[in-house]
Order: sequence, then structure tokens, then C-alpha cells
Amino acid sequence: MAINWRPGQDLVMAYRGGRLAVPAVPGAGKTHVLAHLAADLIATGAVGQGKILIVTAMNSAVSNFRQRISRILAEKGIEGKRKFEVRTLHSLAVQILQEKTEVVLVNKDFNIIDEEQRKHILKGIINDWMRKQRQRWEGPLGNQPDLRQLEKWREQVADFLLAGISTLKGRGVQEPQAADWIGTLPPDNPLGWLLEVYLVYQRQLSREGGIDFDDMILKARDLLRLDQQLRQRLSQKWTYIFEDEAQDSNPLQEEILRLLSSSHGNLVRVGDSNQAIMGTFTAAEPELYRAYCRDPLVQKVDLLYASRSCQQVIDTANWLVRWVTEEYPVAACRNALEAQFIQLAPAGDSRPNPVVGGFPVVMCTYRNGEEEYQGVTRYIALAQKTYPGESIAVLVPTREIGAKMAETLAQEGIAARIVGEDLGSDLKRAMYGLVRGLKYLGSPDDLKAWIELWQDFFALELEPGDRETLLTFLQGYRPEELLYPPGQQQTLELLDALQSQEAYTVLQQGLRQVRDWLEASLRLVPDQLVLYLAEDLELKKEELALAHNLAGNIRYQLQLYPEWRLKEIASNLPVLEPALKKFALKVEEMMDSIDEKSVTICTCHKAKGLEWDIVFVIATNAYPYTGKLHHYSRSEYKLPGRIINLNAEAKAYLKQLQGMAITGNPLEEAKLEEIREKLRLFYVAITRAKKRLIITRAREYQDKNGKPRDSEAPTFWKEMANFVRVAGGKIYE
Repeated sequence: MAINWRPGQDLVMAYRGGRLAVPAVPGAGKTHVLAHLAADLIATGAVGQGKILIVTAMNSAVSNFRQRISRILAEKGIEGKRKFEVRTLHSLAVQILQEKTEVVLVNKDFNIIDEEQRKHILKGIINDWMRKQRQRWEGPLGNQPDLRQLEKWREQVADFLLAGISTLKGRGVQEPQAADWIGTLPPDNPLGWLLEVYLVYQRQLSREGGIDFDDMILKARDLLRLDQQLRQRLSQKWTYIFEDEAQDSNPLQEEILRLLSSSHGNLVRVGDSNQAIMGTFTAAEPELYRAYCRDPLVQKVDLLYASRSCQQVIDTANWLVRWVTEEYPVAACRNALEAQFIQLAPAGDSRPNPVVGGFPVVMCTYRNGEEEYQGVTRYIALAQKTYPGESIAVLVPTREIGAKMAETLAQEGIAARIVGEDLGSDLKRAMYGLVRGLKYLGSPDDLKAWIELWQDFFALELEPGDRETLLTFLQGYRPEELLYPPGQQQTLELLDALQSQEAYTVLQQGLRQVRDWLEASLRLVPDQLVLYLAEDLELKKEELALAHNLAGNIRYQLQLYPEWRLKEIASNLPVLEPALKKFALKVEEMMDSIDEKSVTICTCHKAKGLEWDIVFVIATNAYPYTGKLHHYSRSEYKLPGRIINLNAEAKAYLKQLQGMAITGNPLEEAKLEEIREKLRLFYVAITRAKKRLIITRAREYQDKNGKPRDSEAPTFWKEMANFVRVAGGKIYE
């Protein structure tokens, strides 16, 4: 069946070569179009002897793209699975390094340091540095700071150093440069502190024959730079290169893709600059994609027609774009959003926009935070009765606020799911960890027990695509081959097979944990082994009570059958399991009802790419939605008469050392960039709504000491309220 492509989509589908930029508004169907374009290029033979490489930021998107493209090709009657690859940047780096490992790796016995190992190593290095350099990092506090102030500042410095290593690597900084730059910086310069920690960390990795995930990307870039023949070979292998979520690209990723496409020039980059919200947490630089879109040698096709939201929500989002680009009071931030406006899907479109009467946008101001949580809860209860079957989400700026919102909902008997924090209940996970763990330890050669342990416990919280890949990989090995590999395991092949940093980290952590469990099983009786597992799993409260219940039942079994050992206890677990399941089943029943009846609670950052019928955007205050230069932000540290922003200072000096022009005050520029990103974050939040949008704030909130503090409205609040009121929406002050 032929697809009636929307304006813009038709031009993308006509693409056959060259450099292409595809800016796409929220809900424009960019993944749908990109998947169809890939399938079309394969079906028409445009890829030749090569294949299409699709690079995406999220592991979950890898599985999504694979399934979509495979399905489209199957509908065309084409077997084309070997004609495309979908990879994250990390898995792409692994693929490149596999081409010539001897050129870039320290030695053949290198180890890839997973994320947990990396944090552990870095925290040790940072603690040691802070102990030895106390006078330097305490200097900004002046003489005799109070203990509370000192501890808060210490946490600020430690967090800055921990996060800064990836930023340095994302900007391509390597050891020789770092060593040279340190001598040019004064002792109190935060970039100097970061470079010192960076050098110690890299030297420790080198001694241990390790590289982390960021190193792999750096080394892949270096290899492509140095080896023209390799670039040519990979260009023949990947005759088209697509980049999804290009607004979140960083300098290294962009350079790698440009190098890979330098021979044939077939580079398609799809993204939305107005949804660039990762700069605070990563090395992402939204300006890179904007510059690509402006390049006169790049064809640009806008995808502006979207069917996600009703006309009223679209009008509200477009108002925000127009107001920011034309009237935002801080003129330097008027470039926060691109002047691209969402259009309704054309008449007759197969996916029309929702149609809702009136103007279903509401803005509410409450006296304080507690009243806001209670007011939103009442509104949700009313919405569930009035609009049964419609999905509801509460978008929050921080996890702490999300937890408070969930607690208030629970008090009123409203089920809620916090995205990213309860993919499986704690009790369910505890039960599976204990039962599946014991079952495997009783029969370490039982392949079924081995797979069940990973399926129901270790891999439980992975994204579905990563989970499936990991379980498929595990089925290709006997447990002992992974737990105790002969010699050095083929690390790159392992990571390439998994194609996911998260899956690799889960595998390595799980293997380490199982080795410890196997050792403990040799010296502990079964009931004590259960409590050992509970301690190792860090079970708390109800989950720990579950472990004690299981241990007590096992102790009773051993009294009845004193000759039993772990193998017999494990084989008898089906008899003990029903008692454990009774409590867990209640949790499972609630979890089963979540999709249809519960409320989703999600941070605005995690909401990108998701959508709901009814969306509440709460805690919409000047903090955390920084809007003016005098607004306080999380990246700043207040001292009497002075504000310190370690990230801003370090970033400014790093740009200077890398030969970039520095204009104005680094602290002010950092605040301006934060304002821009917060405006984009609010835009992302409101464009998640399909039918109804409710935005709330409080005039007062409690600080960490429980004291009430005035809370300023965000910069856009007054003007947006005027727009909503005139359009026919409700404003409650």
C-alpha cells in the first residue's frame, strides 16, 4: 500500500545522495521516515555493495530502528537484514577499533572499564586528590568556613571532577595536551584541578591495561584520522550514514561521522535543535547541528507537519517559540529556540491530530508546594473519572519532586509509576534475585537456571532491546566460559556482540557478582547463603524481610532433612516459592494495572520521545527553570558576595586553550546557555501533551532546612498566562 507522504517527508524520501539535514518538530514522524528511507535505498539497490549505517543516541532506539526497517523490507518481500546496521556511538567505536586493534590499544590484554568500575576508580582518585590538595579547593571559601558549608562545597567539587572527565574526552583532550596545559593554569583554576585528576585516572588505566567507553570513541576518531585506507574501506562498507537525534551530537561524534562519509558524502542528519536538552549532562553541543543545517553545501528539508497534539497544544508550543525568538527579555537568549513552527497534519492524513473542544490548556498557581501536590492529585482524580482510558503523565524537573508527587498520589490511592526508577518492583526483583540465585548456585551447570537468573534478575531493568541481545548472547556460551574465561576474553568482540554499553556493564557486574556467590556457596550453609545474597543485593525493609522468611523456611527444611545440601534445597525451591510469591503477586497485580490505570511520573529530560493524552508540567518555577541572569541554578555555588560556577570557568578556559574565541564573562555565558537549555526543556515538556496540558507552580517552597522561601515565577509565566487566557484557557491564581 502506497504511503501518502506529508510535505517535507516526500522530499526526504526522494533523497538519493549527498549531505542532507532534516530538522523535525516534535511528533513529525522522523523515525518513521528515516526507517522508510533506509528500506527504500536498500530496495532500489542504491546502497550498492555496501550498507546503511544508522547512528542513534539511545540504546532503545537501536532496537526500534532494526524492527521497523526489517518489517518494511519484509513487506516489500526483500531480505535486507545484512544491508543495514544500527549502532550507538559506543558500539560504532568498537566496530572501528576492531579493524586495527594493534594501532590504538595499549596492549593485546586490554580491559574495557565499565561505568561502575569507572566511577569506583575515579571516586578513589578524587578523594585522594582532595585530601592532598585541600588548601587549593578550600581556598574559595576563605578562612574558617563552617562545617556545613565546607561539606556542601566538597560535594560540589567532587561532582564537578567526576563529571568533567567525560567532558574532556568528549572534546578530544588527550594526555599530552593535558600535561602541557596544567603548567599554564594558576593553582586555583578548576580546569587545572580537573586536568590533574584526568592524568592520574588515565595513567592508572594505562597501568591496568584498561580503557573506558569514552577512550574507545577517542581512539576510534584517532584511527580514522590517521588511516586513510581504513576510512576508504569503511566508506565502501557504509555507503550511506544516517544520524538520529543529531541535536545531541558532540564534537567527537560529528568528526567521526564526517570522516566516515568523507569519501562518498552521503550523510543524513536528523534532529530538532529545539529539543537539545542534554548539554548540562553531556558533552553535547547543539550548535554543531545548527551549523550543519546552515551549511550552504547541505540540502535542508524541514519536517513541520505533526499529528501528535491537538491544535490548541500546538498553538501553545508555537506561541512559546514565537515569544522566545522575538520578545524574550534577555536578548542574548532569543536564539534558544529555532523559529520553526509545528503544523497540523494535512487534511486526509492517515494519522490526523486529536480534536478537542474548547482550549484545554490550564495554568495554576498554588500557595506552596504541598498545596500544589494536593491540587494536582485532585485534578488527576477528576481527569481519571472524566476522561477514562486517557493516559496521564506528570512531568517534573527533578526526581525528588517526582518522589513527593508519587507519595501524594499514593496517599489518595492513585497508582503511579516513576519512569526509570521502578521498571520492576523492589519486592519482585528481590524475590527473583534470591530464588533464581539459589537455583543456579545449587546446580551451576544447569543452563536453564543460568539463563533464568539473567532473564529474571540481572537483565530485568535493561531496555527491551538490550535485554534481548544480552540473553541471546548468553545462550551461546556455557556459564564457566564467561565466569572463568581461559586467558584474556575478547573484549571488543564481546562488546560488539552486545552493541550496548549498558548491556556490557550489566554483564560484567553480573559475572563479578555470581563469582562471589559461587565462592560463598562453598563455605556457607544454605540458610546463611540466603542472608549473604540479601546483604550483597543490599535488600532493605520488606525485601529483607522476604529474605529472612526464605532463610527461615530453608532452616526448617534442613531440620527435617539434615543430610540435604544446597543442591537439594535448590531442587525443592518450587515448594518454598509459593509463600514468597503471595506478597510479590500483589505487587505484580498493581504493576499489571499500571499501563491502563496508573499515572506516569517522569522527569522532563526522560520525557523526550514520549507522549500522553493528558500532561501535567509541575513545579514550573524560576528554580529550576532558570530564566534570568540573577536566577540561581544548580551548577552555581553561592558565597557571600560571590557566585562560583566550576563548570563555567573550566569550560571557558578549555575553549581558550583549544583556540576558540572567548567573549564576555564565562559565568554569564554559562548562565545564558543554561537559560537557553531550560527554555528548550520546557518546550519539550509541553509538546508531550496530545489532548490536554496543565502547567502548575507554587509561590512558596521549603528549602532543605524546612524553611519557607518565596519562589519566583519563570520568565515566560506571565506572558504565557496572557496568551492562554485570551485563547480561552483557564488561569487559576
